[in-house]
Order: sequence, then C-alpha cells, then structure tokens
Amino acid sequence: MNQPRWTTALVALALAATPSALPHKKGNHADDWTPGQTIKVCVCDTPGGEDISGPLQNAMTIWNNSKGGFNGGVLFEWHLSLTDCSEPAPAECDVRIGWDPGTSWGAVEPGMDPVEVNSTVGDGLNDRGVQRVLMHELGHVKGLGHSALSDIMKWNFRGQGGNSPTAADLNGADAFETPNADDIALNKLLHGIEPPKSIAEIIADVIQEAINLWRFLYILQGQIGPGLVDKITRFTVEVPSPVNGQTELQVVTLPPGWQAAYIPGEPAGAPGTSLDEDEELQSAILTFWTDDPQFGVGPGESLPFEVLSPWGPVMRRAFTNSPNADTAEFLVPVPAGEGAALQIVRAGNVPNPEVFLPGVTSGPVIGQVWDPVVDHSSFLPAALADFMLISAIPTDVPLGPPGTLLCLPPYALTLFNFTPAAPWAVPIPNEPTFVGLGLCAQAGSSPDGSSFQLTNALDLLIGLY
Repeated sequence: MNQPRWTTALVALALAATPSALPHKKGNHADDWTPGQTIKVCVCDTPGGEDISGPLQNAMTIWNNSKGGFNGGVLFEWHLSLTDCSEPAPAECDVRIGWDPGTSWGAVEPGMDPVEVNSTVGDGLNDRGVQRVLMHELGHVKGLGHSALSDIMKWNFRGQGGNSPTAADLNGADAFETPNADDIALNKLLHGIEPPKSIAEIIADVIQEAINLWRFLYILQGQIGPGLVDKITRFTVEVPSPVNGQTELQVVTLPPGWQAAYIPGEPAGAPGTSLDEDEELQSAILTFWTDDPQFGVGPGESLPFEVLSPWGPVMRRAFTNSPNADTAEFLVPVPAGEGAALQIVRAGNVPNPEVFLPGVTSGPVIGQVWDPVVDHSSFLPAALADFMLISAIPTDVPLGPPGTLLCLPPYALTLFNFTPAAPWAVPIPNEPTFVGLGLCAQAGSSPDGSSFQLTNALDLLIGLY
C-alpha cells in the first residue's frame, strides 16, 4: 500500500532577526516598538478618584525587570496623568490607560495611536486585582499574545476551572505572578539585540498506519555553530481544539528526563471567556519539556518524540525554548481533529515530482477559497500552463514519460491556470453537507502546449477549518 506521508524539515538560521519565530501567538502590538525604547504611559484619572499609582507602577516594574539578562528590551515609564480622557491623548503618549466601566477588563484596542488600554476600577477589584489586570494588559502592549504556558498571559489568567477570572480570583493575597521563561523568550526575541545561543531544527514525519491511526514523529535537533552552547529544553506543538488531548493523543516515545502535557485551548463563542476583546484565541497545545538541562538537546544532538492519533494531519505552529530564552518557530503536521480539512501529499509508487503544494492561505474549508499552487522553481520553470484534475477516486497508474496518474477519471473539475506558479483560487461552497467529503486533486504542467508532466496528488477532505 502506498501510505500517505508528510515530511517537513525547517531550520531557523538567525533567530535574532526572525520576527516570526515566536514562543506564543504574536499580540496586536508586537511590531510597535524598537529595542531599547522607553514606552511612555499616560494614565487617565479614575472616575472615583481612586489612587492606582501603586498597582500601575508595580505592574510596569514587573515587566521592566523581566528581560532575563539580555540586552535591549523595552521599558514602561509613567509619563503623564490625564484629567480628561474624552479628548485625544497628547502626541507624546505611547499608551493611554483609561477606566471606562462600559468595557470589559483590560481590552486592548488595536490600531490606535496611542495604544488604548481600557480597564475598570471598583467593580469588586482591590489594588491587587487592578495590578493583575494591568500586568496582563501591559504584556499585550509589549507584544505578547495569549499563551497556555504563561502564568500572566494565559487567556483565563487566574480563572478557576477553565473560566474567566472573577474579581475574587484577581484580588487574591497570594504572591503576584511574574513573567516565566516563555514570556521572556518572546520578550527577548521581539526586543533583544543579542545573537542566539541555541538554534533548533525539527524534522517531522507522518505515517498512516491504519484507517484511524496516524503516527506523528518529531525529531528535535540542535544546530552547531559559533556561540551555540545552550540546550533546548522545551518543544511544543499547537493542536486544533476539536482534538481531545486526553483520549486522542497518545505519546508513545518520550526521551528520558522529559515530560509531556496537553493543555486545552480557549473556548470560542462562550461569553465572558477572556480578559480581552481583541486578542486571538489561545490554541490548545501538546508540550514536551525537561526541567534538567542535562537531558536537553545540545548542538549536534537530537531526540525523537512520537504521538499516535486517530486523526490525520494539518499544519500548525511548533516552537522551542532554551534556558537562555532562545526560541524558534516552525510549521509541522499535527493531528487535525474532527471536522478538519486535510491536504495529504501523495507522490505515487512511481513517484511524481512533489511540487503541487497545499493551499497557501486556506485548505479545502467550506466557505473559503482553496489556493494550492505548483512550485516551478525546479519543475518546468518555463511552463506555459498548469492544469488541475479533481475526482472522487484516487488511483496509481504509471503512464510513462508524463508520470503517474493519481486521480481516476471521470473528473468533477478540470481547471487551467495560464499564469504558472500563481495559486489557483477554488471557492469551496459553504455547504455543511460537504464536510467529510473526500476528493483527489492532481496537477500537471505543459512546457510547450502539446506535452505535459504530472505532479503529486493532494488527497483532500473537505472540512470546517
């Protein structure tokens, strides 16, 4: 049997200059600041005249002290007190903190000048509660998104039982949270100026072993180079929330000294599930880590991790971390979960060139535009046209010089693209009954208008996401 198989190998070569390599989702303001900048915070008077100077100064100090020893960073400074927040903020304000009781706690509004942070006072919050709300929101101002690995930046910061926090949760008399290693890693990457001390590579392989059994293999490697001395001590993959991590993810290979945990994501659509109105939902994650760097992955070393799941693959983010807060981001295949759209590369027993790439911005999702593309960088670079065949039945028939036919006629669609290397734009009807429909798509190209060469196939499953 010709087993569907995905392989990807990605290398992060210059992390300090790679702004997309983030240890958790980029927040709305990740690109607003430059290393070494002082962020000028202007503060509106509270409606009831409450003194919030202590909570705000404490929150700013916690973030100002979170650089983790690296050079650069950005610092918060209380710049002005404003008596009237109904007027535009002065031009020198980078951030304006207001106390509109009509907004949810700490909604960071993107696209403003300056950055607007809205919170409340009173409403059951004491000074400790106000400080915690401001700690979370100033993290967003610095550029940090929600993270299941963060004490401060998780979507339900201090909430109980998977719920948004109450005033009583935020008012707790226990010690204040501080930025952890993953917060510091993103802070360093966004605002630091030092070269990395670790560089990671992930090689990912997926094999379908049975109808409802997929094996996901990840090999975490440390790269060799000048100044690279740190060991990688965490490896995390995002997984779609429809996956039940307790029953549908089985870790079968875990290196000595490492642990694994599944952390659910933020539920969508439930009222009051987050401190924030404008930040992206927090993804569910499967994370692997060691608390002892001697078990980490050093330069020139590698460790395997394997996971079994009944679900086939979709591409999602993965990231690493090290004791020196270096981080790298990758796209890797992960278990998709129920309702996911799939695009599985199949080259054939007599393999065709693997140049027919999955959708650039979307998979075959109902209501979306699927945009696969033929990569002509090494495959018929002077092609006159591409074509795509879509049928309901996969096959595997060698045709000789043109290659192997991988989708059996009759074809429901035959599409042409006279701008080779440009993505197709295939609208998927917004029809719920299409979810779970399996299709076979194969591309080909003609160099001269009379001959053609076939590519790999994409075995498709129409999905909700």
